[in-house]
Amino acid sequence: MSILPSRRSRRIRPYIAVLEHRRAVQDRRFREFAREVAVQVAGEER
Repeated sequence: MSILPSRRSRRIRPYIAVLEHRRAVQDRRFREFAREVAVQVAGEER
């Protein structure tokens, strides 16, 4: 086997990890935002 695939995956894997982390952070922010909106809507209905 050549040395190229392992070198390439070593360079790409951290990039994928960063993307996954960013997506997780955005997902958490969106959930918190959605919960606050739901609380405000529930408060206005009363």
